[in-house]
Amino acid sequence: MNKQILFYGDSNTYGYDPRGFFGGRYPAEHRWTDILAEDLRDTWEVYAEGRNGRMIPTAPEYPEVKRVIEAHNPLHIFAVMLGTNDILFGNRSGISLPTKNMGEFLQFLSSLPTIAAGKTKILLIAPVPIQSAGDPVYQEFANLSQNLVTAYKDLSETHNTLFLDTSGWGVELAYDGVHFTEAGSHVFAEKMGTYLKLCTADIT
Repeated sequence: MNKQILFYGDSNTYGYDPRGFFGGRYPAEHRWTDILAEDLRDTWEVYAEGRNGRMIPTAPEYPEVKRVIEAHNPLHIFAVMLGTNDILFGNRSGISLPTKNMGEFLQFLSSLPTIAAGKTKILLIAPVPIQSAGDPVYQEFANLSQNLVTAYKDLSETHNTLFLDTSGWGVELAYDGVHFTEAGSHVFAEKMGTYLKLCTADIT
């Protein structure tokens, strides 16, 4: 029986295509979640819950997340990749608020029955850092997103989750310094696939 993983994220999990005036969505063959699902079809069932603009959930949103997880049970891994929008559109608190919110979110997830029982593991993914393209404002965002990697690694150790740092994956970003290009989506899928193949034996 295949393992099951759910990716819970923002526009990069949705497959947002920033090239049009109003944006859009890449076709399935260029969305990393769909590429991954095809590549791992013999060993993993891949589900994606990506939403444009999504930030780290806070308490009022926890019931929705609980429903999403329950709708996909049984899950072997619940993977969360969020934080970029918190940096871009948050209250300019640096990474203190995103770190706090993610810590509380992980605490909530750990209380859910399947996760508390060890049947579902949490995978915390540090998003691909923002690129500045020489823009001073975006350089600040880029620095914060790099700092978020370290903060997430510490959170994963505190909450005993799996952890992935995508900052060194060489994922190409579009002109906006935030969203994956088609080529970047393929690289991300390849790297994620390699990770899942390596950890398959450890997921029961």
